[in-house]
Amino acid sequence: MGATARPCVIVATDLSESAGVAARFAASVAALRGADVVVAHVVEISLKSWLASRYDILADEAKRAQAEASVAAWYTQATGQAPTAVDLRVNTCFNGLTEAVHAHHAELLVMAPTGKSALTQIVVGSRVQDLASRPPCALVVAGQDTPPTHIAVATDFSEGAAQAVAFAGRLALHLHARVTLMHVAEVPDLPAFEEDLFAGSFEAFYQEADASLQAARAAHLPDGLAVSRAVLNGRAEVAIEAHVRQQGIELLVLGQTGHDSVLGDMLGSVPRALIGRMPCSVLVVPTGGTA
Repeated sequence: MGATARPCVIVATDLSESAGVAARFAASVAALRGADVVVAHVVEISLKSWLASRYDILADEAKRAQAEASVAAWYTQATGQAPTAVDLRVNTCFNGLTEAVHAHHAELLVMAPTGKSALTQIVVGSRVQDLASRPPCALVVAGQDTPPTHIAVATDFSEGAAQAVAFAGRLALHLHARVTLMHVAEVPDLPAFEEDLFAGSFEAFYQEADASLQAARAAHLPDGLAVSRAVLNGRAEVAIEAHVRQQGIELLVLGQTGHDSVLGDMLGSVPRALIGRMPCSVLVVPTGGTA
């Protein structure tokens, strides 16, 4: 029998200094995971790229080798180590990175967060937001360059959320991190006198949610992890952000909503809303993914 293939982490780069945080996060996680690191750079299809002769790498082997060497040198400068391989493509960002993920059977794609304002993300679009809506594998938007020691995973007890919980548990084992399993109970705000009237019902509601978290922990998280539970109240993205900041959580794991990029902009999406505002890294697990 042949040797088992090593797991693969892909880090996407535009060769900017700001993308270095993603490179260092990928390098540190890959080291703990025992994974290869492939650096992916997409020359995007555009008039600007055509005028700059960037498409020459498709036909000129010397220029392609030079471009690959530049990408490898960028990663080495950012991390102090050479990548396993470089994947250079001409395509749209979404399609190019999706192809790279499939070509290398990657279990993790790491990107730097967008610097665009929320308004610009909606009007112009964001590569990171688009990939978060339809991730080809588990996607990390890296907010720091060190592996997390405290991982939180949010669940609404759906099948997609269960996959996110299981992924978070496997990752926490590799990284020797502790896990907070949380659920947002969106109980409506009521006047004080009505809160008193329904206090018993609210307490029962929270107890039921906590019992569901205990069941999710037993069903989807491996033994040997340090796990805490948190039932939050309020609008999901606001409550999650507040808890992340209060508890010093370093990686937030979410399940994919299933919205495509257009619907995500129009209707709203918790992962899309959180990526731009979180003080930590965010990991989006695709529904149906096996990574």
